[in-house]
Amino acid sequence: MDGGVLEADWVMDGGVLEADWVMDGGVLEADWVMDGGVLEADWVMDGGVLEADWVMDGGVLEADWVMDGGVLEADWVMDGGVLEADWVMNAWEGL
Repeated sequence: MDGGVLEADWVMDGGVLEADWVMDGGVLEADWVMDGGVLEADWVMDGGVLEADWVMDGGVLEADWVMDGGVLEADWVMDGGVLEADWVMNAWEGL
């Protein structure tokens, strides 16, 4: 991400996933609560709101973010207690 840093730390404890994002020009925070196989998250971004829907199927978590001026995509793969994420920045305009 040119001109910005996206950081994330995941902690899995008792079925709770937490992540904090720090982005240049704003703070992106997210809290995940896993209850009954449903993952919910609310993003608060400086000057806007980011929403995401997760689909859990066969241990695979998928998420698509739509951001004003660009698309942020991420795929999570849960394998052996390891959470991996790849970000693809497409037409990012930066904040």
